[in-house]
Formats: sequence, structure tokens, C-alpha cells
Amino acid sequence: MFPFGKGFGKRCGGPWDHEHGRHGMFGGFSDLLQDLDLTDDQVERIAELKAEGMGEGMRMMSEGGQYFKQIVRELTKETIDKDKVREAHKNLREQKIKMGDAMLERALAVSETLTPEQRKKLKRGMQRRFLGLDGHRGGPGFGPGFGFGPGGPGGPGGRPDHR
Repeated sequence: MFPFGKGFGKRCGGPWDHEHGRHGMFGGFSDLLQDLDLTDDQVERIAELKAEGMGEGMRMMSEGGQYFKQIVRELTKETIDKDKVREAHKNLREQKIKMGDAMLERALAVSETLTPEQRKKLKRGMQRRFLGLDGHRGGPGFGPGFGFGPGGPGGPGGRPDHR
């Protein structure tokens, strides 16, 4: 079982790119950064931020996983200690918030690394991806499905094989 539930990476780092096996601001949007004509200094700074984020993210995921395991252990005991379950759940929630905060700080640092023109170009690329105009379906909730997932039923671009 994944300790943070389905879609957690999407909320705390950007959508998962199933086609290329990458996620987060740096993985899922790497192709968008390619179109920004980054300077060598910008590339170096963004690479540093990515490396820092990967290390910190792995550490935080491990800590969150320990809280999740604690919840499972307590829920599967002969006698359930509700206070211990609630405490572990509180710790897990706090860990998720810390991960989101860390991701936000890295996103701010990346944005500050870019020029106003590059940020404008990035915004345009993200809008195109959101609308499915760049050839990518994006992650859950992105693309032409309009609330039904990528290409899901009920929206423009709905897939007939997805009922």
C-alpha cells in the first residue's frame, strides 16, 4: 500500500507522467522548461533544486511511510488504541503538509530563477498542457476530460473505451 494514497504525488509535486515515468515540477514539466532557452546558470540552479528536492522528498516519504505503518499496526492489533491511531494519523497529516510546503518553496525558487518572459512562456505551456493542446494527456484531472480525468467520459475528448 502506498502511504499517501492515490494521487498524493500530484498534489505535492505535480502530475505523474505515466508515459515517461516521471513526476513533480521537475519531471512532469521538464519538457516545458526545455522551451525556455535557459542560461547555463539557470540550468545549474534548477538542477541543484531538483537534487535537493529529490533527497528531501525521499526522506520525507520514508518518515510518512513509518507513520502509515504505525496506523496499520495499531488498526490490526487485537485491541485497538484509538488514541495511538489518531496520533499517528495526525503525524502523517503533518508530514504531508511539510512535503507540500517544501515543494512550494522549491517551486518559488525555480520561479525566481526564471525571467518574467520565461515565466510567461512557462505559464502558456502549462495552460496548453492543461487543455491537452500540446499532445500530452497530463495526469489525472488534466487534459481534455474536463473533470473526468484525461480523455474520460462526459467531456470533450472523452474516450469511448472509458465508460
